[in-house]
Amino acid sequence: MSIKKTVGAGLRACPTDKQPMNKMFYHDLKGIVEQSKQEIAVGVNATMSMMYWQIGKEYGNSFSLKNLRRMIQFSEVFPDKQIVVSLIRQLSWTHISIERAKNRLAQKEVETP
Repeated sequence: MSIKKTVGAGLRACPTDKQPMNKMFYHDLKGIVEQSKQEIAVGVNATMSMMYWQIGKEYGNSFSLKNLRRMIQFSEVFPDKQIVVSLIRQLSWTHISIERAKNRLAQKEVETP
C-alpha cells in the first residue's frame, strides 16, 4: 500500500493496483469499525438503562411525568440491581419497556375478578 501525504490531512493510505490485498484489508477494517460501533451502542444502551433504573429507584427531578412513571415502573418490575445489570447487557430499553408492559398487563389480569 502506498502512503501519500496530503495537505491538511497528514498521511493517509491510498489503494494501488499493485496490491490485491487492499480489498481484503478494507473489508477487514470495515468489519472492525462496524463491530466497534455495535459494542459502543450496546455500552451506551446499558448505561442509559442503568441510569433510568437508578432515577426511577431514587428520584425524578427534571423528567416528564410519563418518563418518570416508566422509570419507576422499571425499578418496580426489576427491584434487584444485579438483575438489571444482567438485563441491560442483553436487552435494549425498548425490550425492557415491553417486559414492563407485559408485567403491568399480567398484574391487571390477576386483579380483575
